[in-house]
Amino acid sequence: MKLHFFEGDNDFWAITIDEAGTNLPSKHGPWQFRKSVSVRELKTNRGMDERALKEVQTRGFSLTQIAVTFEPSTTVPTRK
Repeated sequence: MKLHFFEGDNDFWAITIDEAGTNLPSKHGPWQFRKSVSVRELKTNRGMDERALKEVQTRGFSLTQIAVTFEPSTTVPTRK
């Protein structure tokens, strides 16, 4: 299963099972796709909120309002 992360207006974020985000409420959009992750099963792991995962199971999506910034990955040079 894949979960898809979208960013909306006013710091709204969504997790959805719909890769196009068409099931997300328009009042918090427009929604911008940010990232997809593959999961074996829906369970709390690595900080995933249990309530959010239950909402994804029952409604197909979960919303939260939080300020998030994705920073580019950096590579540390190896020492010689």
